[in-house]
Amino acid sequence: MVYLDLCSEAREIVQKDKVVHISGTGIDKKTSKQYGYYGQLIHDKTLKQYKLPGWFTNIKKTKFNVYIMCEDGLYIVKDEKIKQLY
Repeated sequence: MVYLDLCSEAREIVQKDKVVHISGTGIDKKTSKQYGYYGQLIHDKTLKQYKLPGWFTNIKKTKFNVYIMCEDGLYIVKDEKIKQLY
């Protein structure tokens, strides 16, 4: 069982290889400000969560990668960090 404590609303869930990718929206509990949410569940045991600019994220799975899209641009996870492509 996994607790997505940074995610308020999951919009998309896709699996590529042994990684489950989750996109959606999060809300900062202190400021009530929304942000884009992206998470990865790796091998059913390691959860990595990221906050992105804007108020939502979408994901697109291709043959080679999973791309993260938000209001601020296009991102990818590389070397366990979020990298902006444009």
